[in-house]
Amino acid sequence: MQGPIGFTITDMLKDYDSTPYLSEIKVPALFTTGEFDEEGPEIVKNYSDKVPVSQYVVSPGVAHITMWDAHYENVKTVREFLNSVDSLNNH
Repeated sequence: MQGPIGFTITDMLKDYDSTPYLSEIKVPALFTTGEFDEEGPEIVKNYSDKVPVSQYVVSPGVAHITMWDAHYENVKTVREFLNSVDSLNNH
């Protein structure tokens, strides 16, 4: 289903685009990316902007696998996001 790189779809999913459905997500969402991610931070930001309650975080100096390249920063980011969502539910 994928082409020579992970973001080049060449088969069954080639024409599928679920982007219009992002605005229908009703729960808080976290979008993370690395500064040097192949897909590009601006694309991830675009997706994040379409989700009504979302947070967008770019990890500087890392690529696609933020949980490997910036493990501690990634854990901190996810923990803070989950705590913020939890605090929304406790009020």
